[in-house]
Parts: sequence; C-alpha cells; structure tokens
Amino acid sequence: MGSTQPKSSEGLGNTIQKRWRALRRYLKQLQTTLPERISSPPGMIITALVFTLAIVTYQGVSTTSVINNGIVSVDVVAPQDFSIIDEDATEKLREQVAEDVAPIFEYNPQTRNQVVSALNESLTEMENKYQAAIKEKFNRGLSEKELSSPEFEKFLRDFVPTIQSDTVLGKDTVLLNWLVKKQFNAALQKEFLSALDKTMSGYIYTSDSSKEASARRITFQNIQTNERGELRSRDIVNLKGAQKALADEIDNIELLSNDEKKQIAITFRNLVLPNLRYSESLTNAAKTLARQQISPIETQFRKNQIIARRGELVTPYIGRVLQKVRALQQASSYRQRLGQFIGLFILMTATVFALRKFSSRTTLRQKLGSAKSFSVICFTLAFQTLLIRLGLELCQQVAMTFDLVGSPIRYEFLIPFAASALMMTFLLDAIAAELCGLIVCFFTGLLTGGDLGLMIYATLSATAATYGVERYRHRNSITRAGTIVGLINALAIITVMLFNRQSVGIEVYVYNIIYGIGGGLLTAALVSLLLPIMESLFDILTDVKLLELSNMNLPLLRDLSIQAPGTQQHSMLVGSLAESAAEAISANALLVRVGCYYHDIGKMMAPEMFIENQGGGPNPHDKMEPKRSASVITGHVKKGILMGQESGLPKEVIDIIPQHHGTRRLHYFYNKALAQYSKTGEPVNEEHYRYPGPKPQTREAAIVMLSDCAEAASRTLDEPTPESIRTIVKKITDDIIADGQLEECEMTMREFNQVRESLIQTLCSVYHNRIKYPGFNSEDKSERSMAPPPKPINITTNNDQKMAAKAGSTTSITKRLNEEEKPANTSSISNTAKQSTKSKKN
Repeated sequence: MGSTQPKSSEGLGNTIQKRWRALRRYLKQLQTTLPERISSPPGMIITALVFTLAIVTYQGVSTTSVINNGIVSVDVVAPQDFSIIDEDATEKLREQVAEDVAPIFEYNPQTRNQVVSALNESLTEMENKYQAAIKEKFNRGLSEKELSSPEFEKFLRDFVPTIQSDTVLGKDTVLLNWLVKKQFNAALQKEFLSALDKTMSGYIYTSDSSKEASARRITFQNIQTNERGELRSRDIVNLKGAQKALADEIDNIELLSNDEKKQIAITFRNLVLPNLRYSESLTNAAKTLARQQISPIETQFRKNQIIARRGELVTPYIGRVLQKVRALQQASSYRQRLGQFIGLFILMTATVFALRKFSSRTTLRQKLGSAKSFSVICFTLAFQTLLIRLGLELCQQVAMTFDLVGSPIRYEFLIPFAASALMMTFLLDAIAAELCGLIVCFFTGLLTGGDLGLMIYATLSATAATYGVERYRHRNSITRAGTIVGLINALAIITVMLFNRQSVGIEVYVYNIIYGIGGGLLTAALVSLLLPIMESLFDILTDVKLLELSNMNLPLLRDLSIQAPGTQQHSMLVGSLAESAAEAISANALLVRVGCYYHDIGKMMAPEMFIENQGGGPNPHDKMEPKRSASVITGHVKKGILMGQESGLPKEVIDIIPQHHGTRRLHYFYNKALAQYSKTGEPVNEEHYRYPGPKPQTREAAIVMLSDCAEAASRTLDEPTPESIRTIVKKITDDIIADGQLEECEMTMREFNQVRESLIQTLCSVYHNRIKYPGFNSEDKSERSMAPPPKPINITTNNDQKMAAKAGSTTSITKRLNEEEKPANTSSISNTAKQSTKSKKN
C-alpha cells in the first residue's frame, strides 16, 4: 500500500510532462505554420472578411461632422420616416402622473364598533356590579332621598374603587360617582353611546398624516374587503377634530349640567380612535404602477423634415436625434446594407492583396520572409482596427451618458491610433510602419464616417511613431517613443481644432491636449505589452531581444570569458569590426555584433585545442593526425549550434555559427595530410578538411565571415602598417570570393567593396602608430616592437575558424553531432600558429 501512492504520483507527473511537451510541439508547429496559413488565398480572404466585419458592423459615427462647439453646423434633415422616444418628455410626464396619485390610507371600519362596544360593555358591567352591591348592602332599591344619605355616601366611597380598574373610563372618580348617583340612567347611557357612535362614524386620521391628508383627494382602502374609494379633504377629520366633535355631541345632551358636560367630554375624548392610517407602501406602489402605465412619448419625423437647423444649440435631446439619424444613414435598408458590405469587402480584399504584394516585393529589415511579414502586418492592423472601434464606442457611450454629445472636449484623442505604426517600426521597418499608419488613417475615416479631423490626427500620430524614434537601442526607447507621440498628438490636436475653426476657451485646448498626451502614453503601454507577444507568436528577432543577448553577464557569454578568454577577446574585436562594416552597407549591425559574440561559443568544449587560448603552451595538434585535428576544429561548429539551441538563442544568431565558416578548407591540416601522403601513400579526401557549411545565406553572415578572416589575418602581421593591412585584407577577402563562399547571399560587389574598405579602415585605426617613449625604446627598434600580439595567428588558420553547420536544418546537425567522436569540438583556426603561415599557400 505504501508504494502505490509514489508510483501513482510519478505516473501523474510523467503524464503531465508528456502533455506539456505535446502542447509545446503543437504551439511550435502552429508558430511555424501560422504565417503560411494567413498568407494563403483562403487566409487572405478571411483576413479581408475580419476587416470588413470590424468596420461595417459599427454603427457609431463621430459627431464633429455635424456639431461644432455645441452648435449645429449644418441643417440636418430626416433621411426617412422615423420616430424617436423623447425621454425627457416621457420622464416629465411620468413624474407628473406619479405626483397626481392620491395618497392611500388604510380604513378600518371595525374601529367604530370596537370603541362603542367597549364603552357599552363597561357601562353595563359597572351597572351590574352596582345593582349587586346595592342588593347586598341594602337588600332593596333606594329612594331618591336615600341617595343623599350619609350611609349611601359611605357606600359610594367603598364601592367606586372596586370598579375603577374595570372601566374604559379610567380612574375618573368624579364621573364614576356621578354615574352611580344617576343610578346608571339608561337614557343617559344611550345618549353617551349615540354621541360616541356618531363621532366614530366619520373618517378620522392621525395628526402625523396631516401632509398626506391635505391633498385635494385621497384614496382609502378597506382592510377587510380591500375595496377602494375616494374621499375629499373635507370628508375626513383629524383626531383632535373628532374629539372636539364628540364634545359638541355631549354638549347637546339636555340631561346634563354644564359642569357635567365638560367633565364627561374630557373623559370621553380618550375613547376616540383614528380609523384611517396613511400607507406609504400602497401609495408608492400606486405611483410606480402609474409610471409604468405611461407609454414612452415618441416624436414622429417625416422624410426630409428639418430636424435641427444650423446655429441651433445642441441639447441632449437633439444629440440623441442626431445619433438616430446617423444610425439610420448607416443601416437604411437591407439592400443598401448588403451593397455596403459587398463594396467594403471588395475594398478590404484589394487592400489585403496589396499588402501581400508589398510584403513579397519589399526587402524588410528583419528578413522575415514575405509570408511572415504579411502575417505580422495583417495581425497588427486587425488589432488596431478593433482597438479604434472599441475606443469610438466607449467615447460615444461616455458622451451619451454624460450629455457630452457635440462637446468640443473629445475623448477620441485618448485612442492610441499610433500603436500599429510604432509596433511595425520595432518589428519590421519604417516603410511598413508608414504604410500601416496610412491604412489606419483610411480605416479611421471609414469608422468615423469621414471625420477629417480624426483622420488628420491619426495620420500625424502614426507619422510621429514611425519617424520620431530610431531603432530600439535603449530600454526606454518605447517610453521615449510614447512621449514623442504624445507631444506630436498635442500639436496635431491644435492643428485639428484650428482647422475646424473652433472658437473655444483655453480650458478646452488644455483638456484635449491632456487626452492627446494620454493617448501617446497609452500607445507606449500597449506596445510594451504586445511587443513580446508578437515576438513570441511570430518568432521575430527584434532589437529588444538582441540587446538582451548582448549582455555580457548572460551565462553563455560569462562562461566563454572564463573558459576561453582568448576566444572571447577575439569575438569582441570581430564584433566591433563587423558592426562598423554592417553600418557601411545599412545591414543589421546589431544582429552582426551579437552574432559575433556567439559565433565561437563551441570552443568552450575544448578551449585548449585553439591557439588563442593556449597562452604560449604546447599545441595538442602537434601530436595528432591531421584528419583528427580537422575533425576537432570543425566539431566546434556542431557544439556551438547545440549550445545555442539549448540556451534558446534565436535562429538568426545560431545560423551565423556555421555560415560564417561556410565550406572553407582547413588549409594547414590539409597540407599536412598531403605531406604525410607523400610519405605513407594514404589518400587524402578534401571533404574531410572542409567545414560542412552552409555558405553565408545573408549579408550579415557574410560580414561576420569577412570580419573574422580580416581580424585573424591582421594578427599575423609583424608590421601592421596601413599598407600591409590593406594588402592582407584584400588578399584574404579575394580568396573568399574565389572560393565561392559569397555566392548564396545577397551581397553585391559594391557592398563587398564597402565592407572590405570599412574593415581596412577599422583595423588601421586599431593598429595605429604610437610615439616613442624615451628611455623605454631601443634606438634600433620602433615603437611597433612593443605591439601586443605575442603569438601571431596564421591567416589560413583563422580562416578555418569559419563555422560549419548543416546544409539543411540545425536539427540534423545536432543529430550528426551524436554520431561524432566525443573530443572537445570547438573549432578555432587559432590552433595552428605561425607554422600555418609558413605552410599556407592561400
């Protein structure tokens, strides 16, 4: 049982790893096939359809073509019969109807009976107790004279307290004594009940409902039957008024004296209770129902009817009407919409095919190939189109929500119109960026219904993103680009507002300029976010990545400086030569320099086999067979490719490792083998002494080859004067041409001469003459005798440093590497010292 869980966990881990590897293979395959899919005819049709749907389905239009500074600039007529809901009038009517709803009171008809019954029961109960007490005390009825006797007075004092707690009349001793003396007169009781009943027959409300009861009419709802009725304000009375009415009724009883009437009115007023209570919940429900019953008020417009006249102030209502008109103009009829869709689709298809031709006939800086560059342009434009559409919709909603329709302060300036142009500048080149900027301007016009102001703004913003920044050379390049775009946006906004002849306050300019600068910063933020995604999605080597790879603290370069310091110094010097040469013919100088840093990394596998790392010690090749030595030298190419792949170097950098050697021959070891053949008679196969290639496929790889050979050749000179440097560089480069090493790259003879001249000039500046220091230089020796290279390196040997790689893919080279012998395969022609110079013919 104990071993089951680990096995299960291990099996789960293996499954996850397998699935992860499968997913990575799929993504890698998708990354490889995606450009071809997009650039295929079906892919281009789908791309055109995406552009069409992104534009034709948008119903919003910029308002500046009709509204200028909150004023209607032209007469607007209805394109067809239509109606629009007048929300302001509808809401006003609903509020009025709700105010007209009468307050609703809950009416309890049982309150009257309950109050009268309570009084009747109290009087009856007191009378019964009195009769029982009289019978018990006197055992007979009392005459009128006996009711005034002291004995009866004593009886009253004892009897009244016994009934005080049983009566609704409370503890009114005077009234109770009076009722007892009256022998609970039946006629009097009837008068009391009649007065109370008459008072309670009305509609009585509490004093805290006075505001609601003051309405001209009120509605009451019977809580028993739920039936409703209406009352006028004069039909109801408040509690104090009812109490006064009861006092008036008691005042009409003739059997009572004035003092008795006053006393009874004071006691009986507490018996009056309200039978109407205001119901806030019922009233609110009635108001809600009344509002819901009001249908929206629609304003009817006839075709060609003038909706808004020129010079009229744009109210929120007029703004909504104009929005409705623009929507109708875009979606007039099915046939028109279909025609619009077809026309726009044809236009987008033509645009996409034009982009395809542009990608196939334009030499892009990164040499991505036509399919990949086309895919990058289409993907970026699709993103930019959707971004503009989303921005316009958000701005339209903000304007509608906050009644900003026609406002001279425009949120549209926040939209990052220059995002695609800036991205193209970093991913491809300025030509592609400018083309994207013009297309974005065109799409902006389609989305905004021909808003010339926004089109001008988008064009200037994209132009700033294209030409306002240079290649990505610093970490803050994107931020600087966003700042420049923001400043140009501010100037563009001023231009647009002056072009539109807007006479507004300075605060309008300030707000719009702030939004324009914000649009520039938002452009930088979006590009910073999307640039790595685009690099990864389309496998593009950008200056951003190259700058990261040029960091000498990276593990691969740090290990090279520790394990093969001579090779590292050689790579740095070749990088400087190659960068200047690349700049001379406008090649990718950054790629050339980074490629030089990594072109000999394979030598780390056996640095002692290469002379620049031997430090004057014994040369291991002196005791090795020429074929074996050649295998070790050429093997560093395969090792370098493998190390580059394991470290995740871009393909463009890895390709320089074999291509900078091409298929050149290791002259020293070949001649050594020929010398042995003359003694042993063993045949020599020249292919064993050549790098496997391929030859340089790009100008950058050719520049690295020429720079590597020129730097190696210059080290062999005892007197590196300008004349000797020019002679040796011309000789070694002519040898490369004669060997056909530059036949497969696009370098012209003119560019070749420019590169060679740049190499000569740079080497002459490195090996310039120095003044003599008295006391340190012998009279018979020149300052040059103190020159650095203690171990000059053979020209042909350094020429053999040209890296070899597979003729096909780097994968096949890695496979062949496993079939090779194990010794350290890090080539460097440096392993053949001055002996190579004497034996070399080339």
